[in-house]
Amino acid sequence: MADEKRTPDTRVTPSFDSANVRALPHYDDDTAPLFGPVVDAFDTALAVVGRIHDAREAAAQDTTMNENARIVKVADFADTLLETATRAFDRANTVVGNNIAALEKALTEPVESSAANSAISREIRDHVRGLKGVGAAMGFVTDCIRRRDFSSAAAILGAPAYLSGLTPESQAVLLRMFHEARDPQTARRLAALKAAQEHLDRNSPLLFKQVETAIGGDYRKVQMIRKGANASKKAFGGV
Repeated sequence: MADEKRTPDTRVTPSFDSANVRALPHYDDDTAPLFGPVVDAFDTALAVVGRIHDAREAAAQDTTMNENARIVKVADFADTLLETATRAFDRANTVVGNNIAALEKALTEPVESSAANSAISREIRDHVRGLKGVGAAMGFVTDCIRRRDFSSAAAILGAPAYLSGLTPESQAVLLRMFHEARDPQTARRLAALKAAQEHLDRNSPLLFKQVETAIGGDYRKVQMIRKGANASKKAFGGV
């Protein structure tokens, strides 16, 4: 998918440019819908911070206000916009997290083998259980999966681990390997979503610092100015 041509807003961190999302591993026409909420969130954050910068630049032209008054004015405006960006990031995290959980479940669910109780399946499990050497049983199943002999692998993985001389832990590893080999598209989509989640985790926390920069003062300073203004109003009989 081609990126939209637009002039970068150099006032805002380039980490909010959604082109970075489209450059993530496994992003393509097929997986693009999975990244949709993440693209929307960063586009929203970029627009919100940009509008706050615009407000600050406009306030700077108002000679009726001193610097502190301008900061409070811009902070008040920022407060009306900030929830839009935080809500977009929350939604992206929720959607991506739910999709990751669903695909993880698909890649770890038990194998349902209709032939698990057949004579040949029992022979396969007996053979694997009788193999000598540490890790021999796991190596046998791994080789079956690599050769795409899914029926033999299912005969083992579709039954309790101990019947093939496997531990529950090694069977869980093999089960994941089995699903990923049989359904590479799901595995690829999961990898794409995890890349999207990592990008969110790394960059969404920048939002509040970016807003403070756009306002021209951190929230502690804004609160101090507001507190002083309220005290002044009360001293002169204001509400």
